[in-house]
Amino acid sequence: EDLNAARSRFVAADAMGHWEAVASKERALTKSGVERFRRIDAMLEADSLWPACPGRAQLAERLKQKGQLRRRCERCIDEVVDPLLRAPCSQASSSSQVLGQAQQLLTTCARDWLVEAEPGQTNDENGLKRAWLHMLL
Repeated sequence: EDLNAARSRFVAADAMGHWEAVASKERALTKSGVERFRRIDAMLEADSLWPACPGRAQLAERLKQKGQLRRRCERCIDEVVDPLLRAPCSQASSSSQVLGQAQQLLTTCARDWLVEAEPGQTNDENGLKRAWLHMLL
């Protein structure tokens, strides 16, 4: 059961609405604020696959605030990564196999990142979560 189904919705592309929202928000920002806003908006497009729409510009504006991006990443860790790292994968059902593959992918990516970026760090659960937080940021 998807507990967030009520909040989930399809986001339709609206390039003109996105452009107008971006232009409106940029008028109120300093030069460095505009650069940060554009960088976050571009990340939402490239990494989160958000289409150009006013909602993407609104989220970029919220994430632009100091600490918001980190809090959003920590929430992703708590809601998505941590449950996948902790989930038991002992059953033989197809969903358990997919869960096991997702768990293996998360663990492998985090361990590979730790080897390259932070040699000597622990590969325990906290180390893997910390690696994912660094990768998301």
